[in-house]
Amino acid sequence: MHDLQVVSKAARENDQLAATLMVQRALVEPEMSVAQVAALHVGLVQFLLKVVNQISGMSVSVEELTTATHSPLVKAAFLLSKEFGWTPQEVNNLTLGQVLLHLEMLKEQV
Repeated sequence: MHDLQVVSKAARENDQLAATLMVQRALVEPEMSVAQVAALHVGLVQFLLKVVNQISGMSVSVEELTTATHSPLVKAAFLLSKEFGWTPQEVNNLTLGQVLLHLEMLKEQV
């Protein structure tokens, strides 16, 4: 999160600088300066940025999204947040037993 804040502040109105900083901050080996990353071929920077976004979870493929939305736990979390007005964080704090208990209570209401 700290790196994202740094990138966001430094590149408020410059998407190219944001991409360069994202790649530079993500590279571990070899370490590169911002100037070195900026000097790379644009296609390479775009490729590296895509990989950084995938690894960080900032981008999701359609297949990954479809798989996630069909997950029983995701469906349960959605139902609980909808029915009880809970935030994702509140649902996330529930144990599996609590999730199952609340789902059973909702099933009995029908």
